Amino acid sequence: MNSDRPTGVRLIIAYKWLKALLQLGIAVMLFLGARRGLATQLASLATELRAHAVHAWSDAAAAALLRFLARPHDLVLVAAALAADAVVSVIEGWVLVQGYSWGPWVVVGATGSTIPFEIVALARHFNATRFGLFAINVAIVVYLVRRVMVGRRVAGWTRGGAGAGAPQL
Repeated sequence: MNSDRPTGVRLIIAYKWLKALLQLGIAVMLFLGARRGLATQLASLATELRAHAVHAWSDAAAAALLRFLARPHDLVLVAAALAADAVVSVIEGWVLVQGYSWGPWVVVGATGSTIPFEIVALARHFNATRFGLFAINVAIVVYLVRRVMVGRRVAGWTRGGAGAGAPQL
């Protein structure tokens, strides 16, 4: 990565690519698992867990897993969604690496578009991990919008794009 890039932009690129790598790995495992009967095995595990659950949270987790696995193709749908989101994350990182003046807006649009859904998910079922990911996404959007807006004020923008002194992303 270009060391002339601000640390915040380098961190966003690393986050987007690491997230994509993890999502693709999980998607591949789910696709392969779906072909090898993973849904059936997980449903069996959840049924056993419900039969022997002594805590309310473990019973609730098992019930949620059973609801999720009610349709066999759900694992494939989750895997496809993870793979699609991974592709979007790779594109977001790539446009930032390339330093396109419109790159931050691609990231703001893609990342910011999920925030309303994340708020609804947090309101329904709050947990620390979900809140942490929500906070990271909000921070990315705020950081990039502020960076672009400050760059516009400092460099002066023309119709064709950034002025000569615009900060490079």
